[in-house]
Amino acid sequence: MSFLGDSVVVSSLQRLELHICPKLRLPMPLPSSIKQLTLERWNDPLLNSVETLPNLSSLCVIGFDEVETFSEAPLQNLRSLETLIIWECYTLTRLPTELENLTTLRILKIYFCGGLESLTEGLRNLASLKELVIGHCQSLKSLSESSLQQLTTLETLTFSHCPNLEIFSVGFQNLIALRSLTLDCLPQLTSLPKELRHSPRLLLLRTKNCKNLKTLPKWLLNLPTLYFLDIIGCHPELHKRCKDWTGAAHLRVVNEELSL
Repeated sequence: MSFLGDSVVVSSLQRLELHICPKLRLPMPLPSSIKQLTLERWNDPLLNSVETLPNLSSLCVIGFDEVETFSEAPLQNLRSLETLIIWECYTLTRLPTELENLTTLRILKIYFCGGLESLTEGLRNLASLKELVIGHCQSLKSLSESSLQQLTTLETLTFSHCPNLEIFSVGFQNLIALRSLTLDCLPQLTSLPKELRHSPRLLLLRTKNCKNLKTLPKWLLNLPTLYFLDIIGCHPELHKRCKDWTGAAHLRVVNEELSL
């Protein structure tokens, strides 16, 4: 099958998933009733058509290898979008500036985008963002001063398997709503951002497989809301130093030194 007619694409359709069907053609525009859309290894014209979906609340884009910035996708018109997932877009080098217009966006997840070099563009003005996950982005090296500073509603932040990423104290002081921070498999991580000491709501801190993280600051014990502290598979010195922390009355500490 290479074409779906108007009778197949129901006008009241709310969820549409299209996986690896490069020859399939759909009638345009797509039904404006669609709320959830997943596109895997599809054609760029269909990505452009999202501007006709005013009710779209969830968009998942997988395997668009020809897209460098998503600048050709009119994301700024998605006034109802709450969840955006970008997966395996290897040529994506930076986030589209159009993201800054998504004032309703609550969840942003980016996985396996090996060409992503910067988070500078796109994150500003995301006044509703609650969760940000960045994983398996090998080219991402650092966070600029403006990357995180306006994410005052962010509650969950995860950096995972970014081998060249250096976490500095850039913008963390503005994450006043942060409740969960996960740092997983970041070999460049040698210390925690100092501004985390001013996180009034941090509940969970997880460091996992950060082999060069040798110590944690004592001020962690003074964070008023910190309850879960997970230290898994990090440097042996860190596990030794944190053994005494397991006795802290207000902390639930997981201190696991993984064997090879």
